Amino acid sequence: MLRKKLIMAVRSMVISTAIILPTSVYAQEVIPPERVDDWFRSRIIWVPIITAAIGALVGAFHLSRLKVQSHQLQVNNQARRKLGLWLIAVTVACGLLLFLDVWALFPFFTSASLTAVEALGQVWLSMNTFYLLLAALAAFFLLVAITTHFRPNSRCPYAFWWGPRGK
Repeated sequence: MLRKKLIMAVRSMVISTAIILPTSVYAQEVIPPERVDDWFRSRIIWVPIITAAIGALVGAFHLSRLKVQSHQLQVNNQARRKLGLWLIAVTVACGLLLFLDVWALFPFFTSASLTAVEALGQVWLSMNTFYLLLAALAAFFLLVAITTHFRPNSRCPYAFWWGPRGK
């Protein structure tokens, strides 16, 4: 009985979506590719610079000061694990900030800003956003590796850098 009601509810949602979605898709304004390229070119320098600064702070004040715990003898493994968590956090935060930038800040048209669906579908889910996130993660990782290696008294100078293992 519950299964039949669930199936009927899903069917009605699919049918209503099939009826409503094309009208809302056709009602959207198409963003010219030149404007999307302008957005990409205006962000390609600043996004990696900001994430590189965050990477330097994370490397200098968090990852290079890890405490060696009694049940974990390898501080390098602990640093790599925490770097993985930081990479996920930076990716999510940078993606959300880029979406908010597309949705509310960048003037794609001279009139009003985009709706959330237009911002998500026409600009944010493009390869340009992927390239921005990739450049941001590369800059973040590079600065984390440099600061943990060259910071005096770092507990994991070779965690992200080539060199002697086991230090």
